[in-house]
Amino acid sequence: MISLLVGYLFWVSVAVSAVSIIYGLVKKSWRAFFLSGISFIPAALYAGVGGELRLVLLVPVILFALAYVLRKNRIAQ
Repeated sequence: MISLLVGYLFWVSVAVSAVSIIYGLVKKSWRAFFLSGISFIPAALYAGVGGELRLVLLVPVILFALAYVLRKNRIAQ
């Protein structure tokens, strides 16, 4: 029962992150990339525990960096 809940949480996190990435790309919204990074953290931690998928942990970092760059460019304009 618990593993089913963890599975749902994992896939909901991935789905919210994917939708936020697409929305962020279309609208060039730094908030969407930030939300995507936050929502992908639990999935990345869960997937990156095994060792062979450690690079998945870089996805939230990349999304946060992209949100930072977009925000700085928006402020500079």
